[in-house]
Amino acid sequence: MCGIAGIVSSDGISAVDRRTTERMLEQLTHRGPDDVGMHACANAVLGHTRLGIIDPVGGKQPIRNEDGSVWTVINGEIYNYRELRRELEGRGHRFRSNADSEVVVHLYEDLGPGCVERLRGMFAVAIWDGSQRTLVLARDPIGVKPLYYAQVGDRLVFASQLNALLEEPTIDRDVDPESLHNYLVYHYVPAPGSILRGVSKLGAAERLVAYDGVSRIERYWDVSFQPDDRRSDADWFELIRQRFDDAVGAHLVADVPVGALLSGGMDSSAVVEAMVRLAEGSSRTYTAGFSEAAYDEREDARALADR
Repeated sequence: MCGIAGIVSSDGISAVDRRTTERMLEQLTHRGPDDVGMHACANAVLGHTRLGIIDPVGGKQPIRNEDGSVWTVINGEIYNYRELRRELEGRGHRFRSNADSEVVVHLYEDLGPGCVERLRGMFAVAIWDGSQRTLVLARDPIGVKPLYYAQVGDRLVFASQLNALLEEPTIDRDVDPESLHNYLVYHYVPAPGSILRGVSKLGAAERLVAYDGVSRIERYWDVSFQPDDRRSDADWFELIRQRFDDAVGAHLVADVPVGALLSGGMDSSAVVEAMVRLAEGSSRTYTAGFSEAAYDEREDARALADR
């Protein structure tokens, strides 16, 4: 988990904007306690608080392309970054680190905003293209990582959390009645709304492209439920097992130890079983216990961990 924040303005970035971004990053320190970084240029300032998982030393963000025209900050992890890196190096791109985040700037050079369609992972990403004065914000297809934003005149402000975004004093803080209604009905506020009238949430599988104060939102992926009777039940079971192992294996890619939260239930037990088979070396699990016996699964978790 990391934190991202920034401001883009067609009128230019001021010293006040830089200080505002610094304050936003202070609100996000708990998301990324390992490092903090910021890049400011004529029309944009990007900030990042880091939890180092891949290339903890060389993967400092914001990170740039070869000539410094494209910069990015990412909250999350790109699971197919090794495959993308080999592909990009084959096309002549030069890398300065071993971080998964660096593939984004080079992929953007080739594909523009469409680069997010090639990313496999959980992410909220901001890409600033200085030569085109264009900002791209995007969330992963399932919407694991959050991203809030506000349009204030020709300025666009974004952050991983609402409290960080509110370090920008010009944002409308009035409560949105429709969002309040949705919260009471659904126990959360669906995107694109937020509890505040002046703040929006980017939806899952959405990208926002902003240029000179004008922005558009595009959906770049959706799930498709199409009947397929070409496989037997046994074939489907095997395909699900392969995809499940592939997903768990992708999550094990890290330069730091990886563990799992084990409840003792079916889902987490299946994940841990796959981890043990796929991981090199031992796997650690963690369990939360409860004083109420009806909710406590520590005994089941211990039995699974021992097995």
